[in-house]
Amino acid sequence: CDAPIEVHSNIDNPGIVVVLDETLIDVIDVVEGIDDDGVVIVNSKHTPQELRAKLGVPDTVKVAVVDASGIALDTIKRDIPNTPIVGALAKVTGAVDVESVKGQLVTSFGKKFSQEIIDANLESVARAFEEVQVA
Repeated sequence: CDAPIEVHSNIDNPGIVVVLDETLIDVIDVVEGIDDDGVVIVNSKHTPQELRAKLGVPDTVKVAVVDASGIALDTIKRDIPNTPIVGALAKVTGAVDVESVKGQLVTSFGKKFSQEIIDANLESVARAFEEVQVA
């Protein structure tokens, strides 16, 4: 959306599901109501095929995995998978351009963080964009 989204409600039929903590898969049905042509992106070291079987989604649902926590630990030095996941989201969905993501990071982080932290986050986005696996 071009304007801020200020509606805070449940989403019954998501087109995209992002799972930052894969242990949630064992606790709740993270793909409940997902569109038949939906996308699931999971922060995981497993293969997309392993997660597809675990999630029980049809072949029409795209399953993507990226070790966002590992990338974050390697680049940012903290287990904060949010930034790398956005890189994977850009690659898998094409919903946002990865260069736009990086530009927004520079703009928003530049007010709060050192150049070293900004560069680490930019690297985490780029790595996740390259390393995400899809099935």
